[in-house]
Amino acid sequence: MEAEAKLELLGEDARFESCDSFTPRRPKRKSPARATDGPSTALFRVLQSNSCEWDCPYCPLRRSNDIQRATLTPEELARLFM
Repeated sequence: MEAEAKLELLGEDARFESCDSFTPRRPKRKSPARATDGPSTALFRVLQSNSCEWDCPYCPLRRSNDIQRATLTPEELARLFM
């Protein structure tokens, strides 16, 4: 899988890291962050990997869930970010 495809997949899966997002894949929402002085900014939020050794029944990324898996190396992630 190409690095850009991994980035897209892992960016979508990053939403599962928030406590209110344990639902099946759905369209992305914009989630701006607020700076201390008030203005908002977009975040680059991505998992490095969606592979997991655990099988928690509530988690959409659990080991037994049949989803596409990907892992970015630190070098790939840095290159894509830059």
